[in-house]
Amino acid sequence: MIVRLRQQGDIAACVQSLARVHATDGYPTRWPADPSAWLTPRNLLAAWVVEEARALLGHVALCGAEDDMGAPTWSAACDRPAELIAEVGRLFVAPDARGRGLGAALLETACAEACRRGLWPALKVLEHDQAAIALYERVGWRRVASTRMPWAVAHESEALLHYYIAPDQFGRALDEAE
Repeated sequence: MIVRLRQQGDIAACVQSLARVHATDGYPTRWPADPSAWLTPRNLLAAWVVEEARALLGHVALCGAEDDMGAPTWSAACDRPAELIAEVGRLFVAPDARGRGLGAALLETACAEACRRGLWPALKVLEHDQAAIALYERVGWRRVASTRMPWAVAHESEALLHYYIAPDQFGRALDEAE
C-alpha cells in the first residue's frame, strides 16, 4: 500500500470508489451533481490517494479553511487565525478495504502536509459517520463544537455536525517551527 499525491488521471477511479462509499455509508450525504468537482474544491491545497496493486482504495484532501463556516470555531479552539488553519476533508476508504489503517494513513499524510505548510489541521464530520468519528478520536482529535445542520437530515431530524481540531502535538510542532 502506498499513499501518494492524487493525479488528474485518478479522478475517475476516485469517483467510482466514492460511489461505493456513498451507497454503503451515505457519504457524502447528498451525492454531488459533479463528483469530480466535489473532489477538487476551489480551495484545494493538495489531495492524496492510497493505492494497492494499482487499485485506488481511498482519498483525502487538504483545503484552505479561511472561507469555511467552521473557520471561526476552529480559530477560537486552536488560537490561530483562520488563514493558518487547513481543513482535512473528502476522506474516504472503499468499503472492501477498511480495517487496514488506510484512513489513518491518509489522515496522517494530510496532517503532515498541513504542518509542513504551517497550518493547523481541522475537520468537520456528521454525527452519523460514527466510524470516522471513532478514527479521529482514537488518534487524538478533539471535538470543539457541534451544531445542527438543516441540510443534513438523519432519521427525520436535523443531523449534528461536529467540528474537530488536530491533536495539540500539531500546535507544538507549529510553534517550534515559528
